Amino acid sequence: MTLLANSAPVEVPLPDPAVFDELDARNHALWAAARLEHVSENSELVGFRRESLRTSHAARLAILCEQLAAASNEKIRRMRQSQLDNAVADFARHMAELDIAEAQVDIHAQPVAYGVMVVERGTNE
Repeated sequence: MTLLANSAPVEVPLPDPAVFDELDARNHALWAAARLEHVSENSELVGFRRESLRTSHAARLAILCEQLAAASNEKIRRMRQSQLDNAVADFARHMAELDIAEAQVDIHAQPVAYGVMVVERGTNE
């Protein structure tokens, strides 16, 4: 992008349109490979996050269930049950967020410019 920002127009003949079609096809193949790799890496990361969430949720539930079982006062039992219900809802919400994050992963590509770039040796060399 720096090259484009610092460029100046020049008059050169454009190559045959087939050359641009070939470049588009090559770019598409590179994009498709990068997208597959990105989707795979994201899926692996989401898997790690899911497993971490399951582990922490199980530990949280164990503590809350223990506290609920130990409570004898009805108001405390209702409070502990509410905490337990909130923990289950919180877990479901986070799992849904991970599902959405995994489903929406993508790499977007769009052309920035079409043309020919002439590269000349600089005077600083």
